[in-house]
Amino acid sequence: MFTTTLTPSASSRATITSQSASSKPFPAYRGRKTPCFVPTMMGMLALCCFALGSSLPLPAQNIINTVAGQAPPANVATNAHIAGPAAIVEDAGGNTYISAPATYYIFKVTPAGGLSIYAGTGIFGAGGDNGPAVRATLGGVTALALNSQGDLYLADKGANKIRCIIGVSGGCGGSTHPVGDIVTVVNAPGNTCFPTTAVCGDGGPALNAQISEPEALFIDRSNNLWISDTFDYRVRCVVGTAGGCDQAIFGTNLPVGDILTVAGTGQVCDGPKFACGNDGPALQAKFDLANGIVVDASGNFYIADTRDFTVRCVLAVAGGCGGSTEAIGNIIIFAGDGNPCANPPKGCGDGGPATKATLWNPAGLALDKAGDLYIADASDYRIRCVVAGTRGCGGSPLPVGDITTVAGNGNQGFSGDTGKARSARLNLPNSVFVDAKGKIFIADTGNQRIREVVSEHINTIAGGGPNGDGGSPTKATLANPNAVAWDSSGNYFITDSANNQVRKVMPATALISRVAGTGIVGPPNTAPIAATRSTLNGPEGLALDSSNNIYIADTGNQVIRCIVAASGGCGSTAAVGDIVTVAGDGTSCVPHNGKCGDGGPAINAQLTEPSSVAIDANGNLYIADRGAHRIRCVLAVARGCGGSPLPVGDITTVAGTGVKGFTGNGGPAVKARLSRAYGVAVDRSGNIYIADSPNNQIRCVLEVNGGCGGSTAKIGDIVAFAFTGKPSCKGDGGLASSATMTNPLEVQVDPLNNVFVSGGADHIVRRIDAVSLIVETVAGNPSHCKQAGFAGDGGPATKATLDNVGSAIDRKGNLLIADSDNNRIREVTLAPVELSATKTFPTEPIGHDSPAMRATLTNTGFADLLISGEQLEGFNTADFAISGNRCGEAACSGWELFY
Repeated sequence: MFTTTLTPSASSRATITSQSASSKPFPAYRGRKTPCFVPTMMGMLALCCFALGSSLPLPAQNIINTVAGQAPPANVATNAHIAGPAAIVEDAGGNTYISAPATYYIFKVTPAGGLSIYAGTGIFGAGGDNGPAVRATLGGVTALALNSQGDLYLADKGANKIRCIIGVSGGCGGSTHPVGDIVTVVNAPGNTCFPTTAVCGDGGPALNAQISEPEALFIDRSNNLWISDTFDYRVRCVVGTAGGCDQAIFGTNLPVGDILTVAGTGQVCDGPKFACGNDGPALQAKFDLANGIVVDASGNFYIADTRDFTVRCVLAVAGGCGGSTEAIGNIIIFAGDGNPCANPPKGCGDGGPATKATLWNPAGLALDKAGDLYIADASDYRIRCVVAGTRGCGGSPLPVGDITTVAGNGNQGFSGDTGKARSARLNLPNSVFVDAKGKIFIADTGNQRIREVVSEHINTIAGGGPNGDGGSPTKATLANPNAVAWDSSGNYFITDSANNQVRKVMPATALISRVAGTGIVGPPNTAPIAATRSTLNGPEGLALDSSNNIYIADTGNQVIRCIVAASGGCGSTAAVGDIVTVAGDGTSCVPHNGKCGDGGPAINAQLTEPSSVAIDANGNLYIADRGAHRIRCVLAVARGCGGSPLPVGDITTVAGTGVKGFTGNGGPAVKARLSRAYGVAVDRSGNIYIADSPNNQIRCVLEVNGGCGGSTAKIGDIVAFAFTGKPSCKGDGGLASSATMTNPLEVQVDPLNNVFVSGGADHIVRRIDAVSLIVETVAGNPSHCKQAGFAGDGGPATKATLDNVGSAIDRKGNLLIADSDNNRIREVTLAPVELSATKTFPTEPIGHDSPAMRATLTNTGFADLLISGEQLEGFNTADFAISGNRCGEAACSGWELFY
């Protein structure tokens, strides 16, 4: 207790105040520490507990704001930046409509080249039905189809719906809403069909049916709506006119508006070497990701069976599908022999029968007015065409049934504008559309462009414009920013995933720039190259080491790459500014429980969808090898990666067996089963934190005794660190081990060993205190965990709405949030908020000690209040003494310290 001798006085008061600390992030937690006592006697006396580093909290602390992203594209099509366009259609007036899933917009381009937003707000969602399309949220539209009236149908894959924008009064199947409004026409609740072999609403109103991530649409002349119900492994049709959808074949007579399956059983045909039901009834066939779909004038329908490397056709009339002798209602292979093309530049069977050609991930399909079938042969980087009549496919001399290329030379990349289309380079073209005049429109997805072929010549008509580099971060265009990381100078880096770039923001100059990736999808460069000239493919994870070398999970390329920031960085002799591959050979590990390259050089190993990276204090590189259900580690020092005997540069598994599951807590990490673990982080002691996402848990591998929050498990064992595994959002203010979180995606450890968990189905960021292990939400609204969207800028972080993945925290308490599906980076300056206390003492005779009084300093902020000392101020301070205090500790968010 504190004691003091009082001087003559009628009464005294004591006031405790505090200066705020540099924020150490922590959420609101109610607890008490050991009391300290402050007695005083005369006048006013202040006890000042000095905090580390800053002045009193600023009004902006614990407030959320957007700091990068949110800018819409330019209004001139060729000046616009369009991330990953997936589909294009043209109306009778020559206007084109473009879907770019990662932007959450649909764009309209006039014949004069003006670009405008036709639907969407740029924010992920499924809201806004029965209102203006420009105010609706979209979930990532993968396909478009126009009917003859001008109604635009959307395969809103992320929302798991088919929606329609009304083009004429009474359009979209007789809607009463005004022109320009958006309505749902299939699967109003957005429910997934499960199991895939279930009825899923067949035989009833389409509005009540269930679908699973549709990839393609087609509207025939009778307004029947054909759907590639991709992850239900079937093709379905919504009746637009009596008897439509080839119902006579299938023996049904459903009313207009009802839905039925026209091909597929709901079972996957796993691999192109299987028959998959060819030359038999379409309703007994199997698919492996049905994509493009078109219907010819006779009702025969064609399906791009993407991972079976074929285009298939269902006969609606005798001799349909190019003169097949199969029975009506049967399905045949129309193009492709079931093998991928081994050497795309060599032609892949061009000039011969389509059924003997090779295709590689065929995607979109289109028919011209003569019946020629155009194929977006995505991974062959070509648009191909099957001849239906004399001089078909743009004047080809080939006989009917042969296949030829009309655009693309088989080499991935971007080139050839203004030149011959067959000499141009395309990049994963996802969609093709042919208008009544024979113009070919290509969604050149990997090149971020829409291209047009006229008279065998190709040009860009939309996309390819700047995305804001060199300007203000808030005027830049981001597309699914998945991860963010601070460097030691206060700059931060973003994996701009759908833009295939890594970008840098310098808060001191308020500028954004590109540090890696051209924006064009491409494979890893075989030799060191300037990072700004490199190609990436959907990068997700990001981490910086102590020298600011930047490690990137180049997810689509299945490698880890590194940008050299200091001489000798990334374990490479490459020049500063160059990018090098440090792990992965670009191929997937099959089977996942094989060696996958363990025990050898990391650059020769196989990775499968690597999603996150982390660097420990010694420079060892940890990789969340998501698709292989493992955590891998590349040694940077001898005995690194948990004491591995492997040489520097080799790779090993530190958690997971490669078999998907949820077992092993309390035992060796290498014998545990993980399930598509998305995130990984390492604390100062080397303990490894794993976001075991579908298992709804943060797990931890001990690298020191007592690590992972004081666990008694052995070094090398894996334990449950946070969350019980139940898919819910509960437990704030209590121990993290008793809380719950749904599908946590990323995990980060701040400089003080507090653990941050972000992303997933709860759309929040949570913080787990390094000492108390208490969990609290610091961003996103914990009262509405499952509500994704964008709201709350300028207000309290815990009242905001997010749709986030990664996060990063610096030593000053600045929390960055990769608000991926809102295409923004948002920031919260986490800070302590102290409440001081004033105490009034009773009158005491001269020469007597006053009774001790307890004064309380309370921290109600979202960060620890770091206290380094205390001092008495006021009158006659020499007459006062302090004892039993606990100043010098941190007052965690929500804690009370007693003096």
